[in-house]
Amino acid sequence: MNAATKLLAVALASFVLVGCESYRDTVRGIGSGVGAIQTRDIQQADAYRKALPGHLGLPSQQVRVEPGSGVTHVTVSGVASETERQRIATDLATLNSKNPQLSPLKWRFQ
Repeated sequence: MNAATKLLAVALASFVLVGCESYRDTVRGIGSGVGAIQTRDIQQADAYRKALPGHLGLPSQQVRVEPGSGVTHVTVSGVASETERQRIATDLATLNSKNPQLSPLKWRFQ
């Protein structure tokens, strides 16, 4: 194999393995599929941790956000009213539907 052929093979492999968006999505999917929390999961949880209390109209102490594997876990505490819980659940479901590119939110009330 001459130098030009080797260079072409390396360039093609580099393009396929590094530059191809579908490859990155596949690797991300594999990591989430085996339960690994990805950097992307942590970044999204951090963004939600900052934004959700204000969006939901709750103090930050009442909203706990934790990254999961391909999901963001939200725990809302101190909300006794069923009407208020329904409002919060609706807001979170709306966020899920408006942002399908983000990891889905899974929530519970304490």
